[in-house]
Amino acid sequence: MFFLRSSLFFAFDRQALLGLVERFGIRGDLLLLQSVNFVAMVAVLYIFAFRPVMRIMEERRKRIAVGLAQAEEAKGKLQEAEKLRQQMLKGAQCKAQQIVSGAKERAKTYALEQEKAAEARAKCLIEQAREVIAREKERLFEEVYRETRATIVSLAERVLAYDVNASEREKYIRSAEKFLMEELHDEDFAISSKNR
Repeated sequence: MFFLRSSLFFAFDRQALLGLVERFGIRGDLLLLQSVNFVAMVAVLYIFAFRPVMRIMEERRKRIAVGLAQAEEAKGKLQEAEKLRQQMLKGAQCKAQQIVSGAKERAKTYALEQEKAAEARAKCLIEQAREVIAREKERLFEEVYRETRATIVSLAERVLAYDVNASEREKYIRSAEKFLMEELHDEDFAISSKNR
């Protein structure tokens, strides 16, 4: 308020103003030249110093803003990459479990196939052994039959050689052969031969 009163005082009191100018030694022409010089200096500084400094500061501010934006973008990408890595890791774990499960299933299937193949081979070998045993049994029966027949014929011939004529002897031999054949093919004889 004081400043306002004093400026009004000086504005209305021209005499006091001129006294003040004289007292401080202010010259109008020098004041005008200094004012022009000051404005020129401000213009030169503005053009050659202030504007480039402001432009550099603006560019730096933009670069900082771009850098911050890129940092935020990189942070977002890093988070996305981490999520993708986690998803890929989970997918790989699931796939690994599927592969292991599949391998176990294939191993189980292979083991079952091998077991079935072994059973089939064993059945085949058993069947072949049975056939060999049957052939051998038949061969042995044939051999026993021939030997027994020959023995019976020999015994019958010796026994009957003196008392019986040739036709009766042949009849007894055939009867003995028939009896022998019935006995050899009888079920009880087969069971008793298995138990031996």
